[in-house]
Amino acid sequence: MTDRKRVAIFGSTGSIGVQALEIIGAHPERFSAEFLSCRERIDLLLEQIEIFSPSAVCVANPNDVRRISEKFPQLKIYVGEEGLCDAARAVDAEIMLNALVGIAGLVPTLSALKSGRSADSFRIALANKETLVAGGRLVMRLSAETGIAIVPVDSEHSAIFQALSGNRSEDVREVVLTGSGGPFRTYTEDALNAVTKEQALTHPTWQMGSK
Repeated sequence: MTDRKRVAIFGSTGSIGVQALEIIGAHPERFSAEFLSCRERIDLLLEQIEIFSPSAVCVANPNDVRRISEKFPQLKIYVGEEGLCDAARAVDAEIMLNALVGIAGLVPTLSALKSGRSADSFRIALANKETLVAGGRLVMRLSAETGIAIVPVDSEHSAIFQALSGNRSEDVREVVLTGSGGPFRTYTEDALNAVTKEQALTHPTWQMGSK
């Protein structure tokens, strides 16, 4: 079991975190969950702790610490944004999956990059786009300086990464994103030309806000 990849999941109760744990659960000989975190879904986090036995967790609300520690007294519990950053530096993991929501994902990523970990034994699996939207220049500079790889693992940016893998950058002229998951994916070209701002803001799944 010593060759298992140790995974720290930041945002384990969200959809991406849950899917990651499904993979870990299906391949226990290859992966272990060393760290889990959640903001509000404490009941689900407790179930995940029971199943995957991480060495540490992080919760957003200090009031949740007692509930977790009563059931799992041996567990290291971090709290809040500072706790996420401490965990990003300290948790013994080879893969950090950043599945946090929004700008909350940026500072833990920076903390992991500044942790002094070896690039040979650590990488960041990034599902949190805001990390690069808000701090891309800083994040990528630290990645280059430390050699720690940042691998995109969600939606469009992962698709681009996979499409470009194995190709030379000079052979790529352009990358086209089709918006295949958006509300207009079944529209004809004529129908797309008539789309209004109000329609664009009424996404069937996400409340993206007016940009």
